[in-house]
Amino acid sequence: METNSSFSTHFLGLLQQSKRGRLKIYLGMSAGVGKTYRMLQEAHSLLQHHIDVQLAYIETHNRTETVALSKGLPIIPRKKIFHKGKELEELDLQAVLIRHPEVVI
Repeated sequence: METNSSFSTHFLGLLQQSKRGRLKIYLGMSAGVGKTYRMLQEAHSLLQHHIDVQLAYIETHNRTETVALSKGLPIIPRKKIFHKGKELEELDLQAVLIRHPEVVI
């Protein structure tokens, strides 16, 4: 029979395991081989399965198919910063953490 402390330790391990994230990396031989396109396809599939997906930073390079595929996906707006007199955009990590989606692209 398990003791209360071993059961608690096991349960705590399950809780910690369920809160761990996973990192999925898309590799391609060169630019334009479909990494972003594939990510967006998977995002649509996850959304259809009621998974909370958010686009936090996507670079479409103005490719027609990629722009079209990004439509309909929820977006966390980029953070605007100024660096050496220029306005730049970057991933808004604080907004992502506050929003806490299941999947971030």
